[in-house]
Amino acid sequence: MDDYKIAFIFGSDKQDVNIFDGGIKKIGDMKDGYFHSTTLLNFAKEYYSDVGMFKKLTNKHAPEAISYFYTHLFNHAVFLNATKYNEDGSLGKHGKQGIILLPKNLTEKQKNTL
Repeated sequence: MDDYKIAFIFGSDKQDVNIFDGGIKKIGDMKDGYFHSTTLLNFAKEYYSDVGMFKKLTNKHAPEAISYFYTHLFNHAVFLNATKYNEDGSLGKHGKQGIILLPKNLTEKQKNTL
C-alpha cells in the first residue's frame, strides 16, 4: 500500500470493467501531486460515469465525503492512505496511517479479503 493513495475492496460487481465482489484495486501514486479527492473523482469518471452524484462533487470535497458514496452506492470499502514521508523519503514520525470507510454490510468475500 506504500505507493498508493487509495485502495478499494469491492462489494458489488461491475463486470464490464472487471470489478468483482471482494476484489482489490489500488489507485493513485502517493507522489503524483494530486489530492485524494481528485484521484477518487477520476476513478468515478472512468468507472462510474453514469452516476450523477459524482458529477456534483469536486476536488474541494473531503475524500471521506466522496468515499462515503462509494460505500453507500456500491458497498465498497475504501482505504485512504494518510502516511506522511520526510523530505528524504523516509517514513514520518507517526508511521503508517490511514482511514478506512466500511459499507453498512460487508459481503463474505469482502470479509475474507480484509
